[in-house]
Amino acid sequence: MSDIARFLTVDNEIAKFRARRARFVSSGLESLGLDSPLIRGTRLDDYALSNEVAVHLRDSIAGNRGDEADLVTAARQNLKIGAEALTSVASIKAVRCPGLAEDTCMFSEGATVESPSVVEQELLGRAVQVLERTGTLRCFSDSVGVVAVLGTAEPGAPTATWATGGLPYVVHLHLLPRPELIARDLMHEATHTHLNDWLASRDIRLDPVTPVYWSPWKDSKRPLFGFTHSIMAFSMVTAFLATVMAHSETDQSWLRVFHDAERDRLRSCTESVTSALSMLPDELRSSLSDVYTLATA
Repeated sequence: MSDIARFLTVDNEIAKFRARRARFVSSGLESLGLDSPLIRGTRLDDYALSNEVAVHLRDSIAGNRGDEADLVTAARQNLKIGAEALTSVASIKAVRCPGLAEDTCMFSEGATVESPSVVEQELLGRAVQVLERTGTLRCFSDSVGVVAVLGTAEPGAPTATWATGGLPYVVHLHLLPRPELIARDLMHEATHTHLNDWLASRDIRLDPVTPVYWSPWKDSKRPLFGFTHSIMAFSMVTAFLATVMAHSETDQSWLRVFHDAERDRLRSCTESVTSALSMLPDELRSSLSDVYTLATA
């Protein structure tokens, strides 16, 4: 196991939260007469529905601490809203990643949504090999079950990677031409996914609104929630790139420019990091401080 894998450990609190979330969604699906799992095969409308449902469920899952009857009632209402909000997601493609088997109400085993092209599958496969070689595949696949491919990156064109707490286990990204860079982006989004579940499992809400902490990635001040996510994700990315360079049988020195750029950005906001750390609960403060120190060494 990689040294950085410990920062994405699924502990008992996260496992219990995920099980509760799965029960919540499953109860709601049953109450509406919808099949479980919701995502089956290549139907884009299933994927779109699950996305809308999950977005509407997010706040209710976090706020509802009642018994199973309360969960069913809340799930029925929110899933009805989600079903009515069905939209088209024609550009989304997805491929199943190995290792995730704990939430069976949202995803069927081996589910794909508009299977990626041969080139995309090959790039993703090679990226997974990078994760495996660096000892990070397990911690990645513990938190990510579906990779939604937004397309292959074109030179000079804008690219995007993102994940949302509203749709668990799913990350979205454009595929870059090098598997090491795809693996970097996968680890980045897995970190966001893990942190979302860590916060939710402890019922911790960080300020999502007030811009206080300067971010070199946005060149502006960000609220505690967004800044904490950025520091955790980019620290993980920086440490991951160092691991890739250290565990390759071929020359990976070309990655140095990417590693050093992120390390320097992290170093440039030390004052903001110190201030943000003082606002975090002990466990998160310790974890974020450790990975930041590792990345900026």
